Formats: sequence, structure tokens, C-alpha cells
Amino acid sequence: MVPKLKLLPRKRTVNKPYEIEPKDKQVKAVNNLLSGKFKTQSAALEDAGYSPKTPTTEVLHYRGVQVYLKRLGKSFKERYGKELPDQVIEGYADGLRATKLYGKDGIEMPDWTARKQYLDAFAEFFGWKHQAIAQGAKIQQNNFFSVPKNEQSKFNDDFKEFIRKFYG
Repeated sequence: MVPKLKLLPRKRTVNKPYEIEPKDKQVKAVNNLLSGKFKTQSAALEDAGYSPKTPTTEVLHYRGVQVYLKRLGKSFKERYGKELPDQVIEGYADGLRATKLYGKDGIEMPDWTARKQYLDAFAEFFGWKHQAIAQGAKIQQNNFFSVPKNEQSKFNDDFKEFIRKFYG
């Protein structure tokens, strides 16, 4: 008869934030991202020592980074009386309302260039911006139809007639 095994409690990983210390590389990455001195997030991470292919979202999910961000948030709230995410959102909102003075009279008008830059930065910050297509990438669309020739020509004739009526 085989003795029944007693299940041991699962070893707990460190789940208290104060027991984890962020690595220097993580601190530098967060500071670079928040500084605004880099044109792209990947450049900020690369300066901190990460691979250029490392996604920003991956780095932001590291436990050490989370601990450092919490510390930053606490010190920010003590200093400015606001939560850090609220201040970031407020800063972006201010940028979206950017204005510029035009003419001799100094008429205040929307600064569309600045607003677009804030929108792009906002989209990149939240990961909404699509990656550019790699240089030399081939974009190809294949359409396979199994429609008989006579139906194709009828459709094309009807479409041409529609276009003539609409634009003619």
C-alpha cells in the first residue's frame, strides 16, 4: 500500500512590494521614459541598457518597475498633492488645448502642430500607435474569386453605369 502524500503549502514568492528593490537598469528606464528627452520609448529603454526590441509594456510590468512607480507616486503626491497618473493625464489634456499667437495683434489660435505631437505621444504612451511597416516589406493582397466571367462583366457594366449616373 502506497502512503498518502501530504500536500505541502506552495512556496510563496515575494509578494510584498517593500521586499523587492528595483534594479538600476529599471530605475534608469523609468526615469528616461518620464524625462521626455528621448524621441521614442525604445530609445529611452535602449539608453537604459535594454535591447531595442524590448517592448515598453513588458518593462513596465516588471515587479521592480512597479515598486519604483509606486514610490514615485507616493513622493509625487506628497510634493504636489496629486496622484501621478492624474497629473500625466492633466498634462496631456493641457497639450491637447495648446494655442499659439498669430499676427501683429497676437490673436490666439489653436496650435495644431503641438496638439498633434501631444496626441502622438499620448497614443504611444498607451500603446495605441501602430508600428511602422518595416523598410522593404512587401504588402500584397490576394483576391480569389470563383465568379463566372459573364457575372463579372455584368457587375462591371452595372457599376460603370452607376458611376456615370452618380458623377455624370
